[in-house]
Amino acid sequence: MADLADVANMTNMAVTAEEIPRCPRCGTIAGGSAAALDALYGEVARLRQIAERPRADQDADDDLVLALKEAAAREAELLRQIRLLQETVARLRAKIVMLQRLDMLITRPTMIRHFLTKGAGVA
Repeated sequence: MADLADVANMTNMAVTAEEIPRCPRCGTIAGGSAAALDALYGEVARLRQIAERPRADQDADDDLVLALKEAAAREAELLRQIRLLQETVARLRAKIVMLQRLDMLITRPTMIRHFLTKGAGVA
């Protein structure tokens, strides 16, 4: 959107009625009606630029909102994937602990005997 400084600059650039050259005797516009029409078209063009500036700013804002929504959706997807990876790592760590215990039982026969005797209720 155009800020006050831009509007002030555009207002200063506009051709006012006092700036249009006039005949000092009769006050008619110097150069005839063509000069007056040129000044009028120039003013219309300036007003059109002022009117279109907010529309361009709105389009830029819409693009920014769309980009932010896409970034938020991407972030949500990445967070979901991180959560799935954390769950997978936890399952794998539990399996590693179980396999280490099983390996300890297999590689140490005294532990197997202890496990079997304790498990069977034999003292």
